[in-house]
Amino acid sequence: MAKISISELKQNYPIVEVAKKLGIQTFGYEGNTLCAHCFNHEDKNPSLVFMPNVNRWECKACGKKGDVINLVEEVMKIDFKAAVEWLCPGYFSSYQEQNQNHKVENINPETYLQSRLIRPETAQHFGLRVNKDCVIIPIPTGEKYRFFYQTPKYKHKAKSKVCLFKTAENTGKTGYLCAGEFDSILAWQETELPMWSGTGGEQTFNKEWLSDFSSFEKIYIIYDTDQKGREGALNAANELGVERCLKVVLPEGIKDITEYFQAGYTKENFIKLFEQAKPFRTSIVDLLNSSEKEAGLKHFSGFSKIDGLINGFRAGNCYCVSGLEKCGKTSFCLNMLNQLLLNNVPVGYINTELTAQEFATALSAVHYRKPKEFIEIHKNLRTECMTKFAPLLQYSGIDGDELRDKQGTLSFPRIVEKIKEFVKWKTQVIFIDNLTTFNTMATAQQRGWEILASSLSMITSLAKKHNLTIFPVVHTKPNTVMSEAPNGIKAILKDRIPEKIFDETISIIRKPTIADVYGGGGVLSQLSGTILIWRPYQKFNAPYIQRMSMIILESFRHSSSGGEITMNFDGASGIFTEIKYTTQTSDETTNFGYEKNQIL
Repeated sequence: MAKISISELKQNYPIVEVAKKLGIQTFGYEGNTLCAHCFNHEDKNPSLVFMPNVNRWECKACGKKGDVINLVEEVMKIDFKAAVEWLCPGYFSSYQEQNQNHKVENINPETYLQSRLIRPETAQHFGLRVNKDCVIIPIPTGEKYRFFYQTPKYKHKAKSKVCLFKTAENTGKTGYLCAGEFDSILAWQETELPMWSGTGGEQTFNKEWLSDFSSFEKIYIIYDTDQKGREGALNAANELGVERCLKVVLPEGIKDITEYFQAGYTKENFIKLFEQAKPFRTSIVDLLNSSEKEAGLKHFSGFSKIDGLINGFRAGNCYCVSGLEKCGKTSFCLNMLNQLLLNNVPVGYINTELTAQEFATALSAVHYRKPKEFIEIHKNLRTECMTKFAPLLQYSGIDGDELRDKQGTLSFPRIVEKIKEFVKWKTQVIFIDNLTTFNTMATAQQRGWEILASSLSMITSLAKKHNLTIFPVVHTKPNTVMSEAPNGIKAILKDRIPEKIFDETISIIRKPTIADVYGGGGVLSQLSGTILIWRPYQKFNAPYIQRMSMIILESFRHSSSGGEITMNFDGASGIFTEIKYTTQTSDETTNFGYEKNQIL
């Protein structure tokens, strides 16, 4: 792909076409504008205006406005890089490949400053000069050289000692410390902020410089993201006083300030990094304060009894959805997925079982509360549902190669890559359906359950690291297999009191527990809760018996006792419905809502 600038990219994607792709319904032209209801607030009268002639948008009510990239950022709740990738897939990977080739083949003293985006007027301002084998950097104590055909790459001129390099004096209360002169010069060029750096490399900070920082109440440290950079930043913070220092975290895959601006990020993006900067101190008090800030991020299933028992699924936690094969695990996940999307929660769904068409049909059936057969006939509803949820739903399934290795086999490392990709899109909740797939991929080195256990362990770690809520789906081990209805159950059915089955057949068919989940007991202790789906009579012929289901909440860390919720499951539409379960019955109907004269 030919490399274009960010400014060219903004003009190449018409604002109205992008708005429609984002699911924004537009209205008739009024002069040179197109109107829509604003996505940022309740907007009865269309206040959002698109201006195709300048390729920008603005809400006349709330004041939000911007270009085509800003629109994607705001609607999809993602960052700049993810918005650019959404508009132009492969933009950054293409850039990085070209940049690597450029570094290897074309970098020399004449092209170096240009490769680091330092403009001629900036180079002149700081007195940067090019020699036959180096770039010369004037510093307060003399000169420093950046060599190209010898090592080390950086060297001070004789009698030019290591010192503090300042792009500008700073009389304010906030300081900025970069890793090196070229990073600080570029950051100053792009932002006009007074960036400073030491000339001895990021692992050198001299105590004699402390007086220059004495007036600052807050100091932002922007060092490289590699190990040396992290160690150097911590060393500088300790010298400066860790309580007033904040580390600026660059996006994943970006090594330094130069790569940041090379990737197309803007001054506004850079300023936002300061708002997201993190303290260096990691005491238990800071960790507690951090976790308390994140404790408010909860996600609700839409089932009132479940949500009432556990008070929401927490970010940073992993909850296993489990049950026997064909008990409704996928349908249960789709019920929760539908609710999350209706609540405008960005969700990722990784599917190792259904085709994209089957998934879309099943989700649409839940959304419209119609049988799947009805959706198959009325395909426009499926298209309408997927279009509606497209801005919030990241999906990856078995249809393509995204989840497969070079041999075409489903690969768990590819799933991990996909989760990390979802993170970049600001996804908050992820479903993985079905991890038991990897239980069948035993090798000479690992048994199936060991592969599954390690997969679960990795997923729980990812949930914690990226503050995600993850729902992996895993089968339970079969227990008592019924080849025919035992006499006790026949008697209950004959008496037409099916609601008694849950109470009176536990000794015949044992309810599942967390110990029945595939993957080994050890890793299950890392889970924050297990949702067990129990449908002991799913293979019976009578629909009113097939529908009898129970959701068992077990080992929830933030619920004192867990719980059991009786459900009705409609297999035709995939909808679970909470019902009031008691042992009392009337003369005409049961509490499950079925006529008593229904028989097997």
